[in-house]
Amino acid sequence: MDLNFLNNHSIKNSTTALSVLLVVLAMGVAATGFSVLKEARNTDKTWRQYEAITARKADHLSHLRAAIGYGGAIHKFKNFVLRQDRLLIVDVHASMLEVTVALTAYSALGANAAERNAISVLEKSLSLYLAAIEKAELLASTDISPRAIDRIVKINDGPALAALATLASELRAAREKSSKSVHTSVAQVESAITDMISIVGALTALLVIGFFWFSRIQFVNPLLQLSDAISSLAKGDTATPIPHGSRQNELGALARTMEVFRENMVFRQHAEHELRQIQKELEERTEAAVLARNEAEEANTAKSRFLSSMSHELRTPLNAILGFTQLLNMDLDQALTAKQRDATDQILKAGDHLMTLIGEVLDLAAIEAGKASLDLKPQDPTPIIEECVAFARTLAEQKDLTFHDRTTGWRLPDFDIDDTRFRQVLLNLLSNAVKYNRDGGTVTLAIQKIDEQKIRFNVIDSGIGIAAEKHAGIFMPFSRLGLENSDITGTGIGLTITKELVEAMGGTIGFESALGLGSTFWIEFPVVRGELSVKERREEIEDTARTGPTVLCVEDNASSLKLLESIIERIPGSTMLAAHTGEIGLDLAEMRQPDIILMDINLPGIDGVETLKRLKETAATKDIPVIAVTARAAPEDKRQGLEAGFTDYLTKPIDVEAITAAINQAFE
Repeated sequence: MDLNFLNNHSIKNSTTALSVLLVVLAMGVAATGFSVLKEARNTDKTWRQYEAITARKADHLSHLRAAIGYGGAIHKFKNFVLRQDRLLIVDVHASMLEVTVALTAYSALGANAAERNAISVLEKSLSLYLAAIEKAELLASTDISPRAIDRIVKINDGPALAALATLASELRAAREKSSKSVHTSVAQVESAITDMISIVGALTALLVIGFFWFSRIQFVNPLLQLSDAISSLAKGDTATPIPHGSRQNELGALARTMEVFRENMVFRQHAEHELRQIQKELEERTEAAVLARNEAEEANTAKSRFLSSMSHELRTPLNAILGFTQLLNMDLDQALTAKQRDATDQILKAGDHLMTLIGEVLDLAAIEAGKASLDLKPQDPTPIIEECVAFARTLAEQKDLTFHDRTTGWRLPDFDIDDTRFRQVLLNLLSNAVKYNRDGGTVTLAIQKIDEQKIRFNVIDSGIGIAAEKHAGIFMPFSRLGLENSDITGTGIGLTITKELVEAMGGTIGFESALGLGSTFWIEFPVVRGELSVKERREEIEDTARTGPTVLCVEDNASSLKLLESIIERIPGSTMLAAHTGEIGLDLAEMRQPDIILMDINLPGIDGVETLKRLKETAATKDIPVIAVTARAAPEDKRQGLEAGFTDYLTKPIDVEAITAAINQAFE
């Protein structure tokens, strides 16, 4: 027998054919079941009809017998005739009425010929009794004796009793007929169930045998052979080909796939040797890369140590150079000539530039090494912006520039920023806008809503602009874009630090510029809470209606600055300004004229003592009380601080009550 057709028969088609057979079988079973159910329902209906009619007829027949027989109409009529009791005639008429009602109800249920004849006899007997009752009532009023009346009105009961017997006989016959019909229906149902079981059993047996043969020969055996081949392949036997690859069905597709896999394994065995060689080379290169990374980290650490050491080594002679130069300028006994004074001013200017460069180099090194401290927290940057705007406005006025603040009147959302670093970023951009501007130019700080989740701060200047070919180097360290020999001072790393700080706070920075048309530098931060909205006039008035002290805090530690802010907020009507270096503190003090200054001594750049000295030398700030808040707690340090001119000398950890009392006392 040619089995190629079966060998190539699709498993999908086979399962479809099996499903069709199962559906046909199920439909056959369902059809037979419906037939049996219909027959059972007909039987039940017939039985209920017969049962209802015969039961009601039996009930009416029982009433007829009771109304006619002993205790009924005939018995009560004889008692009336014999006793001549007028009250009994009422019972007779009532019984006769019951007979009439029962006969009518029985007839309404349907009757055959025999039942109709019997009912007719009963109706005639009822008519005779009614006539006899009327006659007996008339005779009862005469002198005729009861027995004579009984003989006169006596009626033959035989026909009525025979009619009742006929009705009873017909009722029994109806019940026997109903029972026979039910037995016949039950036999038909049993026959249908037997036929259904036989058909289903035969089809099921045929289906099971056919499916077993087909699946065993055509699917199970080939699958077992494929399983053995796959097991051998899994054990590494790649020489034995996979069987049944010629079949044109799913098994053949599986076999061909496994054959491709076997061939790939052969190829893999050849490739594994080459891979091991590559892995060995990779491990050697990785080891070399680790060594190089360790060397780079050691070099970075050495660079940090070197920069720290160089900072100390450079600051020490610079301190002497700047100090003695200032003494020369202040020497009234041997005053310098104008030419000498100009030379010493250049020394001081160059020294300040070098100090700034040292601080920024150290700051950049800390950022690149990932050691820059950031205290990120959601906060409203409005107070920081106000400080930066005031500082930048003063710088702009000194250079005869017009400063436009487009941030007023806006209620800002909260950003996740470090207040000290954000201030450093914004001040650098604003000071650059002033520094690289033209005579009579403008500087503008504006806010731009990018979308619901991002706000941009634009610093716009009308300065010299940046040529397009120099845009790529704008954020490179020590790149001044050709202005190295100009009169504009700068280190060339301010924008590099700014970019690193902005990105460390989760923001972005960018710019647009054209040579001769000015520049726009922008920083963009995601909103963490609130939204950009217009302030009401009442809020703007409240912002300027403070009656308490304005306190300038010169502190480079973010946590200490936050603590001071919390303390000052407790003083009614107070306002706090913040600066993280002595240089910025000097500018803010001269520009904002605070009531009190809280000064840390260990500051980057010039320290607190030097800052105090410069404050006392400036006419606008010499009378502002300055309170030292420092970790230098030795008695000698405190004595020297008070001698230097501090109004009070408070040590860290900060005593809240002590610093609050010092502020209130200085403000009074």
